[in-house]
Amino acid sequence: MARQERYSGSDSRGRSRQTSERQTEESRIVSEESIKKIIQTDNPDELIKKAEELGKKLASERLKTASVRNFFGMVRQMQSQEVIRRRNEGQQEQISDATHRDLLLMIPKLRYQSQRGLDGVKRLADELEPAIKAIERDPKAFSNFLDFFEAILAYHKAAGGAE
Repeated sequence: MARQERYSGSDSRGRSRQTSERQTEESRIVSEESIKKIIQTDNPDELIKKAEELGKKLASERLKTASVRNFFGMVRQMQSQEVIRRRNEGQQEQISDATHRDLLLMIPKLRYQSQRGLDGVKRLADELEPAIKAIERDPKAFSNFLDFFEAILAYHKAAGGAE
């Protein structure tokens, strides 16, 4: 019976999922609500402020610039493909299914890298997951996400992010 409960409501370390989620939210630099607001509305002041906080914290956790750049490069590639699709197919009200799929698949990629023990990647994953989900299929939200991620990368590098 105890074994069954462990698998139904616990993570791999035996902690309850709710406890783990609460700890993640409490340790978050930018609240999930703030991230959604940054992504879904056009507020550059808030975007810059939160990106600076996050970039500095990631640098202090010794996150390598290459790790951030790898994920940022994926998002830039998605943006390029989306621009080409829009040019060929005309303006759409939503981002393409392929771009939406690629964005959502970034979440497990981030989680995988964070489990490999790379410094700071877990923090990056925790912060970017709600941002990715907040995009939904809105082209403007995707653009805001790209700006937010780029600003995180810039502030991380400026704060002396590890090479």
